[in-house]
Amino acid sequence: MSARILTLYAPLKIDYRGCDWCAYRDGYEPGATIGYGSTEDEARADLLAMEAADTVADRCQREIERRDGTARDLVESLLGAALLIVGPIGLSLGAETIRLLCM
Repeated sequence: MSARILTLYAPLKIDYRGCDWCAYRDGYEPGATIGYGSTEDEARADLLAMEAADTVADRCQREIERRDGTARDLVESLLGAALLIVGPIGLSLGAETIRLLCM
């Protein structure tokens, strides 16, 4: 369960009213997401939208990392198979060379 959303009315000393309210999660630590709005509801909605965007970005990053690892494994397997074929004719690469090529 997510921490509850808290709000704070803290208008800036400027004419712009779009940041009069901020919303944050209970237990806020520096660097955590904060939502802003001209009303309390807008600030809450902004916080939820930003958290949802962070969640999507995190899922995308994990998928990219998973695919990168899968691609690296595939290349390493293909190079290993190529060594078995080419090895008998005198061309050989050490395991460290294969590892470097796959990074």
